[in-house]
This record gives sequence, C-alpha cells and structure tokens, in this order.
Amino acid sequence: MKMNILILIIVIALIVIIRLTLQGSVNRHIYTCLQKKDFDGLFKILDSLPCKVTYPAFDREFIRLKAYFEMNIFKKIQKQVDFMMDNMRLDDNQKIALARQSFYYYLKYEKYAECKKVLGFVEGVKGHDDKIHAMQMMYSIEAEKESRYIDEIKEKINNTADTSNKSNLEYLLGLQYFYNEDYEKAKEYLNKVIKESEDRDLKEKARILLKKSK
Repeated sequence: MKMNILILIIVIALIVIIRLTLQGSVNRHIYTCLQKKDFDGLFKILDSLPCKVTYPAFDREFIRLKAYFEMNIFKKIQKQVDFMMDNMRLDDNQKIALARQSFYYYLKYEKYAECKKVLGFVEGVKGHDDKIHAMQMMYSIEAEKESRYIDEIKEKINNTADTSNKSNLEYLLGLQYFYNEDYEKAKEYLNKVIKESEDRDLKEKARILLKKSK
C-alpha cells in the first residue's frame, strides 16, 4: 500500500515537472515570436500539442486575437472574436477581457454593429459594472450620437490625473456639445484635445470636428 502511494506521488511529481518544463519552453517561443512579429511561427506554437497541454483554451485564443490586432486584419479579428463569443465557454472575467479588447477596436474603426454585439455579449456579467458602463457610454455618444453624459464626463475630468484619459473625456464632451449645437463649448474642449493630447488619431478627430463647428 505504501509503495503504491509512493509510486503515485513520484508519477504526479514527474507530470508536474514535465508540464512546467513544457510551459517554460512554450512561453519562451511565444515571447520570441511576438517580439519578432513572427505571426506564422506564433500560430504554429498556439496550435501545437505542448501549447494545448500547458495553456488553457482561452489563453491560446486570446493570444491569437492579440496577434490579429497587431496585424490589423479586420476579417480575421471579427472571425476570431465571433468564434470566442459564440463557441467558447467563458467566465465573467474572460468575457470582459474579450469584450474590452474587441469593443474599443471596433469603436475606433466605427464598426458599430460589431460594438453592439459585444455589448449584448456582456449583458448580465457581474462584478464589472464600471467597465460595461464605460462601453455603453462610448457607444451612446459615438454610435447613437446622444448627449446624455455631459455632467458625468465633466465629473470624471475633474477626478482624473491621467492626461491621456482626460483628453479622451474632453473629446467626448466636445462631441456632445457639438450634437447640442453649442459650438462655443464644443470648440473649448476640442481645442484642449488638440493642444494637450499625445494621441495623433484623437487630435485628428478633434480637428475634423472643429472644422464642422460653426
């Protein structure tokens, strides 16, 4: 009996050692491929048996999705996001991680139908109300062209020390004033974005909107 227990302990220890060794090797290969932007090599690793043994399915597919973001190929991103949302069993933390990555990408390129699908995907997710609310707010302002969040965003601006976040909020504020045809207020916040933001894309969006303001 004692011998059987000892053999079982040894077998378990060997399995753990082998798994950790494999995981270390897989980690190094993934890191190297990401550094070199060797995406073909990365996908081969993700589909390999050692990776499937050492990495949970969500982690493998999330890394694959991040690679598609780096490649910026919309069809591959959309296909991967749909696959993960529709075919994988994800916990709430995984759902939020997937939703935030995909939602803000779609929003940047004005893919509003995809944004809406992502919002539906996280409906009912618990413990992430602030993150879900932020996405709903962005969708309301940018996709539906609503101006319901002026007071809330002003409060957020007053409470943030993050320059990048502040510029994003100022743009959203300027956008809402633009919808309300309060062009003086719109110009005030859009000019702040142009002057203070380090995000070239955001500055360009502010300039375009500024030209439309009377």
